[in-house]
Amino acid sequence: MRLAGFLICALSCAGFEYAAAAQLVRIPHTFISLEPPPGFSATRAFGGFENRRAGWVIEVLEVGGELWPHYTAAFSSPASANAAFGFAMGIRVERIEQLALDSGEVPLALGQSGFGRGFVTYTALIDDRRANPVFVTMGLRRSSALGRSDVEAVLRSVKIDTPTTLAEWLTVLPFTFREVPPFHTTRAGGGPTGASDGFAQLAASDDPDRSATTPTIQIRWTPTDIPAESAEANASLIRGVLFGGEPTILEQRAVAFAGGPGDFIMASAGGRTAFQFLRVLPNHTQVRFSAAGESRAMEAAREAVMDIALSLELRESAQTN
Repeated sequence: MRLAGFLICALSCAGFEYAAAAQLVRIPHTFISLEPPPGFSATRAFGGFENRRAGWVIEVLEVGGELWPHYTAAFSSPASANAAFGFAMGIRVERIEQLALDSGEVPLALGQSGFGRGFVTYTALIDDRRANPVFVTMGLRRSSALGRSDVEAVLRSVKIDTPTTLAEWLTVLPFTFREVPPFHTTRAGGGPTGASDGFAQLAASDDPDRSATTPTIQIRWTPTDIPAESAEANASLIRGVLFGGEPTILEQRAVAFAGGPGDFIMASAGGRTAFQFLRVLPNHTQVRFSAAGESRAMEAAREAVMDIALSLELRESAQTN
């Protein structure tokens, strides 16, 4: 997980003050809300808010809780912060402070940006212990009417809710899809704003005794180091789906998938068959659709599987982060 790829944000303001009557606004396709200053509105292009007239934004990013030790280590000192994300993003962190929030103290990195000495930067890591941690990164002109106290007010306003139902998770996944009988969604989760992966699982049966043979589908969007989808990459990834020895490739071709060019592969091993679609995006993420089960059952379910795969679409935030 690259911190540098996530910590891009500038917040500036000229001629207005942070109004005390600011209201809590939820970031689209997330369970994160905050009180943006006047003139800022939520954007669908990324997780956060922007002031289009001024060209300034507030970017908020949910990160995977399993990486919490890595992120906290990055905030242990200015040197660690600069090594983890500062230098790569043209930000020079000068000191680390602790900011008191209702949920407890959070680390706040202060410094200046590569735009020049006229910009002060703030990067906070907020964790309420009930949901995934959240990065809030802001840049502020020294001449701005918005000051340190206003930045702290924005950070103190951050509210993190936790999805509690499958329906709620489906609204924040980085992709959408259509269920086709006999498949129905059984699980969903991940990082809705793009920092960590998003996934959904569909099954053709709820019978646990048939879980190894009944076809199941996994849809997953994740960061990737693969430069582009390819036959070699897809063949390598499908081995983990079949887990039955060296797979025999039955079919493979280039296809249109998830709104762009992709690769389709069908393979078998140990009496199981798997179908897999793969697309790699320019923003160093991939979306993978895998379906596997007992070979005869997979053949019977092929039409439904293909219909679900071809219905998959990526949200705009998954394509631009």
